[in-house]
Amino acid sequence: MKSMNILSHLSYLIEKNKNSLFGFCFLLISLGSFSQNISASITRDSLYKAIKSFTKNDSLYIRKSDSAKKITNDLVAYISRVSEDLKQTSKQNSNYQITTIYFFAPYNGTATIATDLKMQINNYKKLMLLMPDSTKKLNFQYNLNLDDVYSLTENKSVTWEHNSFYDMPVSAAIALLGSLQSQVYAYEEIILRAILKEGSLKKN
Repeated sequence: MKSMNILSHLSYLIEKNKNSLFGFCFLLISLGSFSQNISASITRDSLYKAIKSFTKNDSLYIRKSDSAKKITNDLVAYISRVSEDLKQTSKQNSNYQITTIYFFAPYNGTATIATDLKMQINNYKKLMLLMPDSTKKLNFQYNLNLDDVYSLTENKSVTWEHNSFYDMPVSAAIALLGSLQSQVYAYEEIILRAILKEGSLKKN
């Protein structure tokens, strides 16, 4: 009985302070994403140089790596624009539901920011998978996994975008967008390593 009272009290505290808790937790995630992005920037520069070096400046592999770089930069920039737009929108509206409204309100027919973001990421993945000659052995782990998930709170399967952004504090949504950018760089690194391996093997 005592343990139930403690659990009830903890649940009350979490519910009462969920905004500040979300803010603190996702601040940590944001800091982690920032650190990962710096590391990714160093790694990707090294990989681009390696591709040029080990493929003997073969135009085919240079074109592939340049395309991968442009596609990645475009998606990262798009996510940054969404994040910045959400920040500016939240400054003009203190409504707790602002994240839900921002991501799920139709802005172009039936399209929403959430569905557009998902489409952009899926298109990115399709284009990137065209770069290597083979993708059979590539392990992307959980990077950019947009599958539906089972929601314990709703007791049903929900879409990736619903699970990620619906009824989320602004700070949490912005942190998740930062995490997405880190995943994009990680996805790019896997593709670049595949290009490097293929190019260097064909030149030896």
